[in-house]
Amino acid sequence: MDKNCVINLTNLIYNLNQIKKHTNKKIIAVVKADAYGHGAVEIAKVLEKERVAYLAVARISEALVLRKANIKTPILILSPIDPSDISLALENDLTLTIFSLDWLKKITPKEKIKLHLKVDTGMNRLGLKSIDEIKEAISIIKNNENLCLEGIYTHYATVDTNDELYFKQRDFFVQILNEIDYDFKYIHTSASAALIKQKEDFTNAVRPGLALYGLKPAPNLDLNLKPILSLYSNVVQIKNLKKGEFVSYGPKYVAKKDTKIAVIPIGYGDGWLRRYEDVPVVISDKHYRIVGRICMDLLMVEVDDKVLVGDTVELIGPNITVDEIAEKVGTINYEVVTNLDKRLKRNYIR
Repeated sequence: MDKNCVINLTNLIYNLNQIKKHTNKKIIAVVKADAYGHGAVEIAKVLEKERVAYLAVARISEALVLRKANIKTPILILSPIDPSDISLALENDLTLTIFSLDWLKKITPKEKIKLHLKVDTGMNRLGLKSIDEIKEAISIIKNNENLCLEGIYTHYATVDTNDELYFKQRDFFVQILNEIDYDFKYIHTSASAALIKQKEDFTNAVRPGLALYGLKPAPNLDLNLKPILSLYSNVVQIKNLKKGEFVSYGPKYVAKKDTKIAVIPIGYGDGWLRRYEDVPVVISDKHYRIVGRICMDLLMVEVDDKVLVGDTVELIGPNITVDEIAEKVGTINYEVVTNLDKRLKRNYIR
């Protein structure tokens, strides 16, 4: 088998339907970072058939990959694009984010281009930060027939950890909606955490990302979602070590007794990072520990006599979840899946 990710598209559709039932709002499905490592083109094909209102990506390059794959669903680019790429955006029917007044003043589209206005309600990343700025932006748009302001949105910093800051951001956004004179087709604030935890009657769309892939944005936020990704490899060689022999670079691991080692063809070049050394792998429902340093293409585990060449190795799955891996290495589930490299084959099942 070598190594591959198995992506369950039935679970993807189930998760989407769970979100729809919970929110009853338009879905702007986030497929940036190669659909969080799940494969943007195949994921987008499914989401398109399920008639999501929009897809969202971070880079124009990501949007172009989808258009090249004949994805017709509207695509929102969440991050800045260079004004020189406006023609490319027009050619591919892409919706852009207004993230600053300076950028808005620089773009000169020759045809109508759809825009969503990003409001900075406190994260201090992208977006217009004051009501005066936003009113000026809308004035510019109203005076240019080629600028079509379709939506307005923001992003919350602390939905899962700090209610006070969430309410501060939310209230500022609501204040802006009340003070500006514009009829938006899309009003969206909630990514996965907020759409699960908060009920917002002033929006009509949500931006699920992580939740689509069956992962929790926080331990206490759950919609009974199903993870859609598993990762497997196989044992390609068994080594019988004598006491005192070592494994891998360093050497960090030296056998304290005669020991059996299984070699597995996956490493940090595949996104299985060196800091995952304390994350076990699963063979025949039993956990085995990694020994020695994880290499670019290989890792080694200490095994018993039951493990044979060709045995399937579970790295992500029902016996070792993405959340467990993230907790063990002190990171977030987003990082674990987005690190999975494209040289890992994606197999899509239903």
